[in-house]
Amino acid sequence: MTKGLYCSAAGMLGQLEHQNVLAANLANASTPGFKRTSVGFMAVYADSVRTVRVTPLPGNAEAEVVVPVPITRVDDSQGPVEDTGSPTDVAIVGGGSFCVQTTQGVRQVRSGAFSLDASGRLITRAGLPVLGRNGPIKIEGPNWTIQPDGTVTVSGKEVDKIRLQAASGETVGRLAQGRLEGSNVNPVQEMVAMIAALRAYEANQRAIVAVDQTLDKVINQVGKTA
Repeated sequence: MTKGLYCSAAGMLGQLEHQNVLAANLANASTPGFKRTSVGFMAVYADSVRTVRVTPLPGNAEAEVVVPVPITRVDDSQGPVEDTGSPTDVAIVGGGSFCVQTTQGVRQVRSGAFSLDASGRLITRAGLPVLGRNGPIKIEGPNWTIQPDGTVTVSGKEVDKIRLQAASGETVGRLAQGRLEGSNVNPVQEMVAMIAALRAYEANQRAIVAVDQTLDKVINQVGKTA
């Protein structure tokens, strides 16, 4: 009977992680370029579950509990692309990510909410330089454009090309200057999923209470003489 306690507790932990992922999605519903994360549970498949052995009480057989393992996956679908009118905003329409320079090396970002620093470098909101073929992209001059293939021109002269990185099997998309890709999070969908996860959490919680009450009767009432 104690196996039911462990199974329900495992279900509560899985739904708790699900809630954390949904909360992160909702918190980034307005973050440019953010990609939502979805959660699934491998317990549906018999060969994809994790078994946790619980230390038994003296004299009891070892209890083997099957625990559902939450699996997260990033949704790479395109977010809405909106006009901003700012020349430093650049949206990727299709696959790929921008390459930026960090203290830990080159990293990829999807958000194209850029700006120019005092030296004319194209940087992210975090101040990280956006990389081109020749290193950090530097723009010197008022008349500059970014072509759909990433070519940066100043006064009609090509100075660099924005470096894009695509995942394996992914095709690099085109760039759209003066536009920004929004988050692909649907707040209504996430709220519905959060309510469902909360109900699943509560169902497991009620199961634990029911098992606990049954154990209480077994311990304190069964076998008691009148």
